[in-house]
Amino acid sequence: MSERTGGLELVELARERFGREKEGGKELGPVDQKLFESVAKGELADFSDEKEENNDPEKAGDWGPGRVIEADRIEWLCTDPKALKLVTHRGIGVKGARVDGELILQFARIPFAIDFLRSVFGKDIYLQYAEVRGLYLVGTHTRGIWADGLKVEGCVFLRDEFKAEGEVRLPGARIGGNLECDGSEFINEEGMALNGDGLKVDGCVFLKNGFKGEGEVNLIGARIGGNLECTKGQFINEGKMALSGDGLKVEGSVYFMNGFKAEGEVRLLGARIGGSLECDGSEFINKEERALSGDGLKVEGHVFFRGGFEVEGKVSLIKATIGGGFQWWGIKSQKEVELDLRSAKIGVLWDEEKSWPGEGKLRLHGLVYDEIDDEAPTDSKRRLKWLGLQGGNGFRPQPYEQLAGVLKRQGKDKEAEEILIAKNEDRAKREKLTWPEKCWYYFFGRIIGYGYRPWRALWVAAVIVVWWIVVFELADWGGVMKHTQGKNHPEFNVVAYSVDAFAPLVDLQQVKYWLPNGNEPYGEAVCWFLWIEIAVGWVLTLLLVAGVTRLVRT
Repeated sequence: MSERTGGLELVELARERFGREKEGGKELGPVDQKLFESVAKGELADFSDEKEENNDPEKAGDWGPGRVIEADRIEWLCTDPKALKLVTHRGIGVKGARVDGELILQFARIPFAIDFLRSVFGKDIYLQYAEVRGLYLVGTHTRGIWADGLKVEGCVFLRDEFKAEGEVRLPGARIGGNLECDGSEFINEEGMALNGDGLKVDGCVFLKNGFKGEGEVNLIGARIGGNLECTKGQFINEGKMALSGDGLKVEGSVYFMNGFKAEGEVRLLGARIGGSLECDGSEFINKEERALSGDGLKVEGHVFFRGGFEVEGKVSLIKATIGGGFQWWGIKSQKEVELDLRSAKIGVLWDEEKSWPGEGKLRLHGLVYDEIDDEAPTDSKRRLKWLGLQGGNGFRPQPYEQLAGVLKRQGKDKEAEEILIAKNEDRAKREKLTWPEKCWYYFFGRIIGYGYRPWRALWVAAVIVVWWIVVFELADWGGVMKHTQGKNHPEFNVVAYSVDAFAPLVDLQQVKYWLPNGNEPYGEAVCWFLWIEIAVGWVLTLLLVAGVTRLVRT
C-alpha cells in the first residue's frame, strides 16, 4: 500500500470516528483534519503561531480553538487496530498544540514514536505498562505523567524547557536508549518530582544543564547502562530528600559537577558506580544533617571532591569502597562539613590541609587506603594534625596504625614511627589505665619511644651516669667511699664507678671493691643513691634490649 493510499484511508477512518454529520457524509474539524492528514503523511502537525511570542507554553490558556487537540484523538491513533496499521514509521508528531483531556494509553502497544514539541497537556498522561518506540516531549508542559512499567524501545526526551507540574512516575520502566531531561523542570514540592524507582535505562540519564527538580528525585534501585550526568542540575527539596539513589547501579560515571546544586540530602546508600563519582565545583546543602550519604557505596574508578566543591552538612562514606583515588581538595566551606570515612576502603588518598574539616568533624576509624598521593601531605606533623581532627573522646588505634603502615610502605620509616609513638601518647590521654600501664605509658614507654626509639634509653643513661658521678665524687671527697677487700683493690675512679654501678652487663672492678660506708655522715644516703642507680640501670638495660629486639612495640 502506498503512503498516499494509506493516508487517505487513515483520514477516512478518522472521519468515521470523529467527523461531524454534514450533507452527504461526515467532516473532520480543522484541527482534526490537520492532525490526521499530517500523521497520514508522516509529517509534523505544526499548530504554532507565526509570532514566536505567542508560542510560549505558559500562555497555552490563551491559545485559540485552532490549536486545541482532544486527547481521545491521540488515544485512537495509538490503540485502534485499523488506525495503527496506517500510521507511518514516523509516528505522531505535533508542535505547538494544547491537548485537552486525560491521555490514557495504559497497556497500549504502540509501534511508533510519540513526539510533542513545545506543546501542552492540560491533564495527566497515563502510560502504565504501555510499549512505545520512542517518547519525545521536548519543550512541552504537562501535569503528572504515570508511566509505571513503561517500555520504550528508543529514547525518552523530557528536555529543553520541558516542564511537569505533578509527579513524573517511571517505576519499573525500561528505556532502550537515553533518558534526557536537560534544561527541564519537574515540580512536585510535596512529593516526588521524578520517580524512577527500579527504572532501567540502557543508555545514559541526563539531568543536567538547567535541569531543576523541586521535590524528590528518586532513582532507588535504578539501573543505568551509561552515565548519570547531573552537571549544572538543581535538586531542591530543602530539609528532605533531594536525590535518592539507594541501590542505584551505574555502569558508567556519575557527574555532580560545575554548578550542580542540591538543597536537601543526596543519598547513594549501597549504590554501585562502574566509573568515577565526580563532584567538582558542586554545592550540597543540608545544614547539620547529611548532605551526601554514600554509606556502602562502591566506586570502581575515582571519587573527586575538588575545584570549589562546597558543602554545608555531613558527607558520609561509611563502608564505601573506592577502587581508584579519593580526591578532597579545593573545598570552599571546609569548616561547615563533617566528613565520615569510617570503614571505607580507598585506593589512593589525595587531600590537602586547607580543605580538611574542622576539629571534631572528621571520622576515620576503620578507613583503609593503599597509599597517599605524592601531592598530598605525608609528613608526620601534618598527618597527626589530620588525625587530631577526629571527633569523639574514645581512643581509636586503627587510624594511627593504618597511616603508619602506608607511610612505611612508601619508604617514610621515620614518619611512620612518629605516628605510632603519637598513638601511644594519645592512648595515655584518652584511656583509663591501670597502674602498670601508667608506668609504661607515662614513664618507661616514653623513655624508649614506646619501642620505636630504643636508643633514647642511652641518653637517659648518660644523664643518670653523669649525675651519679657528681654524687659519688662528693661522697669520695667526704670520705664516705671505702674499699672492701684489704689492700688488694683498684684505685677508686668516680667515672668508672658510676658506669659500673649503672651497667649490669659491665664489670669495671669498682663496685666490687668500693662501697659507701653507712656509718659515715651521709653514708646511708649515698647507699640509697647507689641502689637506685643499679635498679634504674637494670630497668633501662632491659628496656633497651627489648626495644632493639622489638619485644615492646605497641
